[in-house]
Amino acid sequence: MAALTATQAVGQATNAAPALGLGTHFGAKVGLNRSVLDGQINTKTFYKTGFSGGIVMRVRPSRGFAVQPELLYSQLGAGGGASPASKNPDYEVRLNYLTVPLLFKFYFGDRVYLQAGPQVGFLLSGRRVGANNTAPDQDVASEYGGTDFAVTSGVGVDLANGLVLGTRFAYGFTNLNTDGDESKFRDHFGLGGLHNRSFELSVGYLFGAVKY
Repeated sequence: MAALTATQAVGQATNAAPALGLGTHFGAKVGLNRSVLDGQINTKTFYKTGFSGGIVMRVRPSRGFAVQPELLYSQLGAGGGASPASKNPDYEVRLNYLTVPLLFKFYFGDRVYLQAGPQVGFLLSGRRVGANNTAPDQDVASEYGGTDFAVTSGVGVDLANGLVLGTRFAYGFTNLNTDGDESKFRDHFGLGGLHNRSFELSVGYLFGAVKY
């Protein structure tokens, strides 16, 4: 009888892992960013919409916790008005990054989670273009540094069919400004630096995740 009970317990534990989607799963995700460059001077700042997408890996060793590294292509930047009184952006700064967030996910039940973790971004390209592409396209990558360190946090839900829905905010700590004269101006007047800020809304799919 004892042996039978032990066998049943092992079987239940074995079935619980796939039932909760435990283990390691790989997947892909796409989303939309709403980003801004916090700290622009002599201009009015507008949010810019961009794309994000890439691959994810979720390692979920227990019901309440998972680690999820991601490798994403992210379009960030901001719109800018020619004057503080501008009602619409006259140009956009388009900064394209390879971002690598490392997220720690804390579950409430099996599906709903909070997530937070560090993120590093590597600048791939940077361009400034006029509204509706009416002005010349300028390469401005050298004006915005190369690497951006940030923290990110948000909420989401892992659905039973393998879909993963999430939203999060990324707060950049790296001063992106590389112009020496502008840096002196900022320091003299205590204006601080130039930083990435972004909201992301995404949907992803984990391959092989068992339905529960």
